[in-house]
Amino acid sequence: MLNLSHDNAVYWISFAPDGKTLASASLDNTVRLWNLDTGEVRQTLRGHGDGVCFVAFLPDGERLLTASLDKSLRVWDAASGEAKAVLQGNQNYVECGALSPDGKLAASGGYDKTVRLWDVDRALELAVWTGHEGNVYGAAFSPGGKRLASASIDGTIRLWDTQEREALGVFARRNEAFECVAFAPDGKQLASGAADGVAHLWSLESGSEIAALKGHAGRVKCVAFSPAGDLLATGGSDGTVRLWDPKTAAQTASIAAHDNTVYCVAFSPDGRSLASCGFDRRIHVRALSDIC
Repeated sequence: MLNLSHDNAVYWISFAPDGKTLASASLDNTVRLWNLDTGEVRQTLRGHGDGVCFVAFLPDGERLLTASLDKSLRVWDAASGEAKAVLQGNQNYVECGALSPDGKLAASGGYDKTVRLWDVDRALELAVWTGHEGNVYGAAFSPGGKRLASASIDGTIRLWDTQEREALGVFARRNEAFECVAFAPDGKQLASGAADGVAHLWSLESGSEIAALKGHAGRVKCVAFSPAGDLLATGGSDGTVRLWDPKTAAQTASIAAHDNTVYCVAFSPDGRSLASCGFDRRIHVRALSDIC
């Protein structure tokens, strides 16, 4: 297991396309790029004026997208650590970000209760979507990038058409706040996590609930599918990371991963490793063979 750390809570992690570098976004206002062979910092991205809540590599592996509580998104050069563009327009804290699979579109959501769509290359705001009645805590693009899902503390998940740039309506509604959302690699299912400690699997075709995954003793803060779609990882405020079989809804593993809330889980591109990060300032990268 590889143990890494920041000077404050670590909010998001993302593997580079080649799986050799891990990017971590922290409330210490920085993003660190880690060499996974040595555990050393390749580069530190500085420039955000507040905590960084999201980071993702663009498909070329040479640029990154970040989102921050300072209300902005930025595009960075991975080699130089320089910010190449600043995307501004959010009216309050940005709590979540997302990057389309082709790297052309970005999304942001947060305390202004809107979901915003961006053109990454042109640093241009394409759409501002309203409808959520509470803060937006999670966002995710579909595998083809044609749809975006957003999760809110108002107890709804909404779907948006990124091509027509219009609302597709409320996909799911519950009495508990939604904390996070993720599409399955085949685009047929959606996973979500909620404040009541339950993760859900949803059918995108019917809009109905497939399964309720119960096991966490606190909020489910993050969900992520493996590249093959055969595993779902969840992390919660109970400090645990849990693995589930999406076909059977059975829990296959549980580890006491962090001393406090787990904010993000991410599978490596080859599906052999699982990374997690949290409030305890720690980042752990584990081989899946050591977990299950």
